[in-house]
Amino acid sequence: MKHTNLVDFLLDDNNTEPLILSTEKGGRFSFEKIAVIPHEKELYVIMRPLYKIEGMKENEAIVCKLVGEGDDQRLDFVEDQALINLIFQKYYEVLNFQVNHLVDQQK
Repeated sequence: MKHTNLVDFLLDDNNTEPLILSTEKGGRFSFEKIAVIPHEKELYVIMRPLYKIEGMKENEAIVCKLVGEGDDQRLDFVEDQALINLIFQKYYEVLNFQVNHLVDQQK
């Protein structure tokens, strides 16, 4: 499916395409989207690299923030550890809700 913007790409639950991030130095890295988390009217994306990246542990994930509008939308790495922890906490809350909902349906 052709997405018209980055938000559509991120919010499409059926999208299995990797996120390709480019660095200022020309590096390109492929990531799998794990979750999109809203926080204080902003969108954050938890993702993990599809291939080993030097300096990252296996199965380690990163958090990026959606910034810009229209054609200028991009994902910026979040470096604030307190914010990263908060985004992961919200993600775990969503997971717990989903697990509890599934357990309740099994009863």
